[in-house]
Amino acid sequence: MANLLRKLQDKTLLSDAELIISQYLLENYREFSNMTTRELAKKTFTSSAAIVRFCQKLGFEGYTDFKVNFLIEVMRHGNRVKNRLINSGDSISEIINKVRTINVDAIEKTCNALNPATVERAVNLLKKFDYIDFYATDTLRDFSNRVADSFSLAHKYSTIHYSMPLQYLQAYNTPKNHFGFFVSFQGEERHLIEIAKSLKKQGISTLLITAAPNSSLGNLVNETFVVSMGDNLEDLGPLSFLTGANFISETLLAVLMTQTDYQKSKEKEQWLNKNFNPDL
Repeated sequence: MANLLRKLQDKTLLSDAELIISQYLLENYREFSNMTTRELAKKTFTSSAAIVRFCQKLGFEGYTDFKVNFLIEVMRHGNRVKNRLINSGDSISEIINKVRTINVDAIEKTCNALNPATVERAVNLLKKFDYIDFYATDTLRDFSNRVADSFSLAHKYSTIHYSMPLQYLQAYNTPKNHFGFFVSFQGEERHLIEIAKSLKKQGISTLLITAAPNSSLGNLVNETFVVSMGDNLEDLGPLSFLTGANFISETLLAVLMTQTDYQKSKEKEQWLNKNFNPDL
């Protein structure tokens, strides 16, 4: 029924009068539960017949059917619902605000689900190993590469293979001083599951960043971090996932850096600046 919320903001589907009804509902949904068609018509300067036609146009038998489904969807998405969905009729300013809202929501929801104890356990694991092997699908390997670069500041050396066969080979006989770092949208990719099984059999410690808390992959790793992800393209699901995943990785790095030899990190930074940023 997420389509309902998109339809309510679709300027190509609804007439100007219907958009007035839609806007009123999205902005005043708390009052809507007890409204009759006559009351809603009065608030939107329409008629009871227009309200019923509006509900039927959206695919419902009548007003009551629409009301139940609308309120369920609003409860599911919270009070930011009217600002989230991106439509073809949106202005650039509206899109900018909606993208901001989506990313802010992603961080807030990810933060709210983040357990400090899980962060502490994951950091304690990461501290034990000098090498981090990243495992991800094609769409998430660039993200893994950025995380690997940042973790080098904490004296962690990383391996990322873009080829699936090489990922298998990497996991087949992993040295004991390596750590497995998985990134997956749903945690059900067959090759990542097989790799996780192999690492678990070898006793290699692992963690996962995912949008699915109870996935097959999540059941195989030591620690799982769940991030927020929209359900569809209009919600910018993949991009909101990356926002949440980046928040998790930066949190892990920040905690790890507080427990890392500062002088050694400073020397590394000075060496990098001297050799690759001569103007600094």
